[in-house]
Amino acid sequence: MKNKNKLNQLRADFFKSSTKIFRMGLDSSSLLVYCYLSSCSENFHPSIRLTARILRINKDTVCKAMRLLQEKNIILLVEAAKAGRSAKYEFVDPVLWR
Repeated sequence: MKNKNKLNQLRADFFKSSTKIFRMGLDSSSLLVYCYLSSCSENFHPSIRLTARILRINKDTVCKAMRLLQEKNIILLVEAAKAGRSAKYEFVDPVLWR
């Protein structure tokens, strides 16, 4: 049983992604942000400040990466940011990436 718990913990520390992401012409910061967002959940409300702190990059760099991911149709803005709440995004099916 102990080994099963360890295996379940290992599975929780990984995420899957389409290998197409490496052919999308993303810069390293955008790829880093994409990987972080992929590790969060399918529908997400990323805090720019928290994302920047976790990834140890500038908030402006996170914003630029998020814009590029949207331009490439990798993520989709579902709900704009409201007072006290981050914007909501969804991942787009890799078949539709540009």
